[in-house]
This record gives sequence, structure tokens and C-alpha cells, in this order.
Amino acid sequence: MDLKTVLSLPQHPGELLHPVVYACTAVMLLCLLTSIITYLVHQSAIRISRKGRHMLLNFCFHAALTVTVFAGGINRTKYPILCQAVGILLHYSTLSTLLWIGVTARNIYQQVTKKAPLCPGADHPPYPKQPLLRFYLVSGGVPFIICGVTAATNIRNYGTEDEDMAYCWMAWEPSLGAFYGPAAFVTLVTCAYFLGTYVQLRRHPERRYELRQRTEEQQRLAAPEGGPGHAARAASLLRNEHSFAAQLRAAAFTLLLFAATWTFGALAVSQGHFLDMVFSCLYGAFCVTLGLFVLIHHCAKREDVWRCWWSCRAPRGLTHSAKPGAGPAFDANGDAREAAPGPARLEMLRRTQSLPFGGPGPNGLLKGDARENRPYGTDGTGNIRTGPWKNETTV
Repeated sequence: MDLKTVLSLPQHPGELLHPVVYACTAVMLLCLLTSIITYLVHQSAIRISRKGRHMLLNFCFHAALTVTVFAGGINRTKYPILCQAVGILLHYSTLSTLLWIGVTARNIYQQVTKKAPLCPGADHPPYPKQPLLRFYLVSGGVPFIICGVTAATNIRNYGTEDEDMAYCWMAWEPSLGAFYGPAAFVTLVTCAYFLGTYVQLRRHPERRYELRQRTEEQQRLAAPEGGPGHAARAASLLRNEHSFAAQLRAAAFTLLLFAATWTFGALAVSQGHFLDMVFSCLYGAFCVTLGLFVLIHHCAKREDVWRCWWSCRAPRGLTHSAKPGAGPAFDANGDAREAAPGPARLEMLRRTQSLPFGGPGPNGLLKGDARENRPYGTDGTGNIRTGPWKNETTV
């Protein structure tokens, strides 16, 4: 039995896929859509870097596009033009999703290996902002070029290879060089970045969080709030609530879930009557797991996202009111804004009071003997705790 026989098994024609495919795809789309809307509407209030936000949004979009096209058009073999369009979209969205995961892995590795923010008063200029266009050129442009060349060579490379096929994909020989080869290469490079990040974190356990340097104006406004002891900590700002280890685990788990979802989805449409049901259920399980994991890790386990969700429920009169004479505060990205006490703040206080280290003090630090003098809020071992979940961002 050769490789072509294994990957191109006899087909089982059918008008509709197994119902679990549609139900689980809808659940995943709902989770991804919730994450996308949250990070678009509240982008200034969520503590995440600009590059990280773009990578997450693009991954969610292309993953949603992949499962939508798969569930809605993978078996539309009766319409040749539509079938070819489905094959092209699946080819593009799958490669683009893998590349966005790879770009995320590379970004984590660069942040881990990057030097710490410079001390206040140093003569060195801050790190310049790097354009995001290069990420879009790699993650969106490369798949577009591959699909364009494959379609321009022969449009019949997409669609059904013969009349007996029951799904819309690619011909066998073109798919080796246009899809399986690039997908395997991207996955291998991504795993290499994962391994390199893990090694760096083991060698330098002090590198836990992604920090950025505040501007002089932000340091001047933040220093009086905590006195002289707070001035040194005001020089750097926590850029992401998740630690590097948490980001690494999330990216690796996301790659595993997406690869398993795609594989079981392909097997679900290429097997016989009994096996297609088994692989459809496996596709549904991994599909729902991927959607819920993205929603829980990037939204539900973040305190800043919870504040954004609670602020949507609060009356406008409370969310936009501020105490007279109150000093300037900073939002999640370090920009000055007015303080906004309201139900969201009260809910955060209620939740943090249940933690073993107490609630936040006047400066946003956790109450306790020496805990108020530690940056951001720490536990007994000095690990930063930024989320309401006890195991959140703790290395």
C-alpha cells in the first residue's frame, strides 16, 4: 500500500455531513467570534501587545474561515466552480492559519531572548516600533502566492480529482508540493521555535513577563502615586497578563488542536459509512476544544477582559463618572485616562478579596505586608498574579 492509497481512500458520497460536524463547528465559530469582538471593541483596555493582538485576531479569523468553508462546502461536488472555490479557500486558509501560529511562536521567542527594558535615565533610545506589514506579507502573502501559482498552472488542480470523489480539495500530485510540503515545513519551524523558547526559559527563569518601557510623561504621572519606591517600577509596564510560559503552552496547544481538527475533518469525509461517523465525532470534539480553549485562555482567564465585559453591563452614568480631584490613571496599554469607578471595579474588588493575598490597594497593588511593595501584585514566592484565576500567569 503506497502513500497515495493511504491519503486518498475510497470515497463515501453524501449530500450532508454528520450532524455533529455542523453543531460543533457552530460552537467553535461562536467562541472565536466572541474573542474577535472582545479584542476589537476593547483593544485599548486589554493588556496585550500590538503584535500579539493582530496575531490572535488573524488566527481566529482564518481558523473560523477554515472550519466554515469545510462544513459548508467540502461536499459540494455537484457544482464544479463552487467546488474549485472551496478547494482554493481551504488551501489558503489552512496555510495562513498555520503561518499565523508560526509567527506567534517566533514572536514569543524574540520576546524571551530580547534584553530587558532599559533603566530610567539611560542614554539609549527605546526600542523602535516595527511595522506589522511583514507579518501580513508572510502569513497572508505566502499562501496567496502558493494558491495563485497552483491555480494558474492548472485550475483543475482544485475541485474533484475524478467523478468518484465526494469532497472538494486538490488533486493528489499538486497537493504534495503546494500544501503538504509547505504545511509540514511551517509546522517543523514552529516546533523549533517552541523548543528554542522552552530552552531559553529554562536557562533564564527570571524572564517571565513581557515588559515595555514607559514614556517620561507616564513615569512622571505614575511616580507620585506610590512614592519613591514606586518610581523604579513605574519605568516598565506589564505588556501582557500571560507569562512567557503560559504563552508558549497556549501556542503549542493551539497548534496541536488545529492540526488534529484538520486531520480528523479530512478523514471524516474520506472514509466509509462507519468510520466517517467516528472521525466526525473526533473532529467535533477537537473543534469544540479549540474554540473553548481560545475563549477561555485569551478571554475568561484575563482580569482585564472581565472588567471590559462587566463594564458593558454597567450604566453609562457610573462608567463615565469620576471622582473630583482624582489623579490621572493609566489604561491597560499605559495611556493616561480618567479613573472610572463603577460596577466593573466593584466586581473586581469582590473577586480579588476572595484570593489568599487580599484585594488591591489604592495603587492597584495587592494588600498585605510586603506585597504592596512588589510590582503589579505577587504571591508569596514573588510570582506575578494578574488574573482572577489562581493559576493564572504564575510560572
